[in-house]
Amino acid sequence: MTKPSGIPTYPQTDYLPQLADKQAVFAGPFETAIRQLPQRLLVHTEMNASEIAAPLSFRDPVYFNRFFRRLAGQSPAEFRRQFPEKYPF
Repeated sequence: MTKPSGIPTYPQTDYLPQLADKQAVFAGPFETAIRQLPQRLLVHTEMNASEIAAPLSFRDPVYFNRFFRRLAGQSPAEFRRQFPEKYPF
């Protein structure tokens, strides 16, 4: 599957997973961006959790699922089921 246009590509770093390991408290615009990007990709694309995890520097999709659950209160699959239709960006 090709990456949808408009999704930024960043150098592979462990920054976000390291923060999650430390159970960092995210605040302000950074928290909003961290919450919204995976959620938007789940609602607006057909990308699966593994495809979303990679550009966010999560090497292990299972770890991304845990991170998402902690932020959103539900798994990526449960979140996506709330939006049966895909809406364009």
